[in-house]
Amino acid sequence: MANAPEPRIHSAHLHEYCQKRGLKLVYRDVSKTGPDHNLQFTIQVIIEGREFPEASGSSKKKAKDAAAKLAVKILERENQIERSLTSPVSKSQPSNSTSESSSAYHNYMGLVNQWAQVEGLHLNIDFSHKYDEVSKLPSSSCTLTIGKYQAIGHGKNKQEAKQRAAKVVYEQMKLDKASVVPSRLSRLPQFGQLGVGVSVESGRSTSEFSDSGPPHRNGLSGDTSETRTEELTFTDSSLLKNPNVQRKPKRPLAANFVLGKSENKSGNRFSADKHFNSTYDDISLINSGGFGKVFKVRCILDGHHYAVKRVKFDEESVVREVKALAKLSHVHIVRYYSCWEGLDFDPENSNSNSSSTRCLYIVMELCEKGTLSNWIDQRRNKESDKALSLNIFQQITSGVEYIHSQKLIHRDLKPANIFVVGENNIKIGDFGLATSLKTTEKTIGKGTERYMSPEQYLSSAYGTEVDIFALGLILFELLHICSTASEVYKIWGKVRVCEFPAEFVQRYPKEKKLLQKLLSQKPEDRPKASDILTFLKQLTEEKVITYAHYTH
Repeated sequence: MANAPEPRIHSAHLHEYCQKRGLKLVYRDVSKTGPDHNLQFTIQVIIEGREFPEASGSSKKKAKDAAAKLAVKILERENQIERSLTSPVSKSQPSNSTSESSSAYHNYMGLVNQWAQVEGLHLNIDFSHKYDEVSKLPSSSCTLTIGKYQAIGHGKNKQEAKQRAAKVVYEQMKLDKASVVPSRLSRLPQFGQLGVGVSVESGRSTSEFSDSGPPHRNGLSGDTSETRTEELTFTDSSLLKNPNVQRKPKRPLAANFVLGKSENKSGNRFSADKHFNSTYDDISLINSGGFGKVFKVRCILDGHHYAVKRVKFDEESVVREVKALAKLSHVHIVRYYSCWEGLDFDPENSNSNSSSTRCLYIVMELCEKGTLSNWIDQRRNKESDKALSLNIFQQITSGVEYIHSQKLIHRDLKPANIFVVGENNIKIGDFGLATSLKTTEKTIGKGTERYMSPEQYLSSAYGTEVDIFALGLILFELLHICSTASEVYKIWGKVRVCEFPAEFVQRYPKEKKLLQKLLSQKPEDRPKASDILTFLKQLTEEKVITYAHYTH
């Protein structure tokens, strides 16, 4: 029996899982310990740079399979969490972690990488990490740059975020007006021929092939990392620059509009809507997801650039967002200009150019500096700037005070829905979940769960206090920018119940007192936005007085 083959069930399972998804799988030899007659091998699984727990065994094969088993269990748990949060399928339906249903991300990165090699372009990848309070798992953001193309992707891990960023870049490549030499395109492989994806070193700030670039999102919803996930589909890479070929995704992405052959005289292939094509040029896709698509456009008539958000006109939230934006006019709220209803290709029927669906187009202020979430990510491992953080928080609070004065509740305040303009000027956006204070019965569980107040989880009877709780979490994030995802993982749950790190308490004693009020578990104990502004003003005046005292 000594020579009997050792079982490798889990390693085979994991190999098949990664091969189907084009993921790079590595087994790292960690250590070999013990006497010769009783050796212990320790091995660790690494998938696209993501490290899984180490495992040991009496042989390398056993250690390898044990490590694979741990990785498979983690992936199964993550997929189950994702399905429970996003899938409408009945809970009684069996789960298969290696099925294509929940996390089968096609290898966009592989195709983008191939394209970069053919074109001689440099790829750059930057990763950042957050922590999802609900799922108790970290989430990742990947910023990708290749030549003039830029995109950002969010996901529960690096690979997912990277593939989402690569998807947006690939779409930009396909829709670019410039032509590509056909001989170059013919050298690019079809998706089915790629096999395992090209090796990309994840987790480093730069690498030989990578993605980067902020999303430059307008004052619009776009962060899908916290509450939404999406199935990605892909097509033959020969479609990169061919405007006359329609892509045929296996499973269309919500609000991921299929582009037809219709072009205006400026060469726009982003939309079949006549008003869109005749009113705007210099169009580029800057964000895409479950909320729809966002374009940067130039108005032909006035020459100014705007953001146009296109969404499927089939939800109450679409009308609610437009009505809320049209009602609001404030320096710290994304400015609304106009909207119109039109027809565009139906994302649920990608096989026919004639199939169209009712869409709403919202024209608003362009916020090219990206989101506050990106701003925070860029300041990780940098020296904190308390004055700047408080100034940004004051601007956000000013916007919230105005929203509340208009008898509205935002309900989804978070860094990803707050935008940066110019030199650290702040604008609040994404009013898709905004609701009126006059509404007596509000929806339970609406918002991004990580930033939701306790009463938002459990009750339909809540008011402006839910926005105040979110402000407290945002203030903490601005003052205490964690350097790693693991650090966020450790403290976020405690922060929600006012248990702050010792260094934070020592450095920000006055801000801690404010946070304890903002994050009160009882809504009635939270201050109003106007009271927060008064506190911040007093804090500033104290600093001025102290400075004057020491300079005289």
